[in-house]
Amino acid sequence: MLLDWGLKAMNSFMKKNVIPYILAGYPDLEATEILLRQCHALGLTFIELGIPFSDPSADGPVIQAAASIASRTFDFMRLYQLLKKLKNEGLTFEFTMMTYANPLYAAGTEKTLKLFSEVGVEGLLIPDIPFEERHFISMLFSKKSPVKNVWMISENLSDDELSVIVKHSHYYLYLVSYLGTTGKSVHSLDTLKKVINKVKAKKDIPVVVGFGIRSKADADPILEFADGAIIGTQLINQLNSSTDKACLFLKTLSGIVP
Repeated sequence: MLLDWGLKAMNSFMKKNVIPYILAGYPDLEATEILLRQCHALGLTFIELGIPFSDPSADGPVIQAAASIASRTFDFMRLYQLLKKLKNEGLTFEFTMMTYANPLYAAGTEKTLKLFSEVGVEGLLIPDIPFEERHFISMLFSKKSPVKNVWMISENLSDDELSVIVKHSHYYLYLVSYLGTTGKSVHSLDTLKKVINKVKAKKDIPVVVGFGIRSKADADPILEFADGAIIGTQLINQLNSSTDKACLFLKTLSGIVP
């Protein structure tokens, strides 16, 4: 069954390419709906859905500032209702929920994941729970779970450390392009390629790259060897100007607008 799941995930990622990071509720839930509708129209249906938290330790200043604003009024149920409405209209997405331990625990982890799995959430990424502490959430995942864990990997992992993480991963792996927080620039494509080759030699599992990817021009060379490229900070930058600019930016990611 795991092999079947891996093949399903690989085929899915091979069609997705650029993965927008959308911070739910920023600057409000209406903007989130506009962005999701635009993504669907453009065929960008694999989405990293950020859940705002007042102390997003893995994110740089742009997303931190946005999350600080969004977290003041964010409500899990309002987001669920929006995603359910879109699904009922026939807009289907494959979401990875990117959040931190505090808001998820406060909302009730098991209940929240069960609810959101109904509207397209298939992956869960929690940056402030390291792999070594996976027992805190491992009970939530099984081969039958509709939501799969997503772990971050980096170039500084030993081969043994990487092997253990790959063994316990059944959806995809998130390769950070450099050590630090989001919003900087990708360091070395050769290094990223080497890490992905090491992963693929261990298991046929998709690997996506995040941190420092600001445009389709940045993403294209990465997509020559990775299964996806996540773009977040620059989308937030455009959204800070207007939803129209953010929607135009999404068009550039899809290749419709150069």
